[in-house]
Amino acid sequence: MNIARSTIYSQKLYLIIVALTLIGCSTSDDGRVTASGIVSVNGLPVQTGTLVLIPKSGNQPSVATRISAGQFAFGKLTGPRPGEYIAKVNQDESSIEEIAEMAATNPREAVKQFSADETSSPLANETIVTIKDVPGQIVSIELN
Repeated sequence: MNIARSTIYSQKLYLIIVALTLIGCSTSDDGRVTASGIVSVNGLPVQTGTLVLIPKSGNQPSVATRISAGQFAFGKLTGPRPGEYIAKVNQDESSIEEIAEMAATNPREAVKQFSADETSSPLANETIVTIKDVPGQIVSIELN
C-alpha cells in the first residue's frame, strides 16, 4: 500500500511540475508592448509599405510591420519595447514573413534591407516616435 501511495504521489508531483513549467513558458514577458496606429505623409495615409522602428539607443531591437490603408499594428510578440525609435517607411512590397525571416537570422541586415532608401523613396523622411509602457497604445506617425 505504501508503494501505491508513493506512485500516486510521484505522478501528482510530476503533473504539478509539468503544469508549472508550461505556465512559466507561456507567460514569458520580454517587455514588448502592443501598439497600433496610422502612418501618414503630409496628412495623407500611406496606402501600403513597411513601417520600421529603429531604436535611438542600441539596447533595443528594431521591429517592423506592414502598413495597409494607412494602418499598422504590432502584436505582443513582435511589438517594440518602450523607448524612442526612429520611424521609417519602406514602400516595397516585402511581406512581413520575409522581414521576420531575415530579422531572425540577421537583424542588422534586415534593418538595412527593409529600411527606407533615402535616395529613391518619397517616404524616406523619418520621425522620432516614443513608445510608452502602455499595452494597446495608439500611435500616430506623421512623415513630411
